[in-house]
Amino acid sequence: MKRHGTGQALVEFALVIPLFLIVVFGVLDLGRGVWAMDTAAHAASEATRFAIVHGGSVGTSCHVGTPVQPPVFISPTPTCPNPSPSKQMIYDSATSSAVASGGSVTVTACYAHPASTVVANRTCVGDTDSPDGINTRGMSVTVRVTIHVAIITGKLLGVNDFNVSSTATMVVNN
Repeated sequence: MKRHGTGQALVEFALVIPLFLIVVFGVLDLGRGVWAMDTAAHAASEATRFAIVHGGSVGTSCHVGTPVQPPVFISPTPTCPNPSPSKQMIYDSATSSAVASGGSVTVTACYAHPASTVVANRTCVGDTDSPDGINTRGMSVTVRVTIHVAIITGKLLGVNDFNVSSTATMVVNN
């Protein structure tokens, strides 16, 4: 009976299996990160499209975002639970598009005049609209979706979780 190699195989397995598992979980984390980036881009474009289609024209049954000029009061209905000046419907559109991301989702939306991006202090930041940004035809709306991705491999190697984000800007055309 030759039993000289059994201990050697066990030692080799013990040395290789941690590296193999780190590579496997690293590939899974990388895939989840790419998936979250794609989901954030899709959610941002979907929410921005929702905002421009449901813009500030008088014929729109549910205005979203900042108030239209002149102000039009719309009472909440089952199809329009958060009428203008609420941006909640934009946030809900982005969040529902990003539901498969597996992480927490943060959404910001703001309106700005397209020409105001070249003038200092006239741009929109986060949820704060530019001073001349209103929800009306010709204004641009910017939606930013950020997804927090918790990684498995990072716990083993001491690497922190990370955020992925995507921004979409379109002009209100309704």
